[in-house]
Amino acid sequence: MRRGRSRRFRPQVPLRGDGRASGSGPQGGARSRRPRCDNTKRVRGSLDVPVRVGGTTLGPGDVVVLDADGGVVVARDRVADVAAAATARIERESGLRARLAAGAHSYDLHGMRAEDESAG
Repeated sequence: MRRGRSRRFRPQVPLRGDGRASGSGPQGGARSRRPRCDNTKRVRGSLDVPVRVGGTTLGPGDVVVLDADGGVVVARDRVADVAAAATARIERESGLRARLAAGAHSYDLHGMRAEDESAG
């Protein structure tokens, strides 16, 4: 590696969506916590200022959530609302999975049979 260049991110452990290690999926981990860089940098950076990453602006306190399907940035002032909505969705989907495992049909669970029968 040439002196003065940052070390590239090198994934160590492939992770599954549920956080367990697997043979494929999003990559997690790194071989180094600090990049190697030239110590001649004379300009200090700033803290708690918005930055642009891949065309998206990240503000101080924003939350970045990544999984195998992609990522999303949640603004600091919406974190509580988004977390509540995500929790509600997880609970709803857990209930649906339990009912499907018990033998129910998605056609009934999503109300499609009732709509079809009322449409005549």
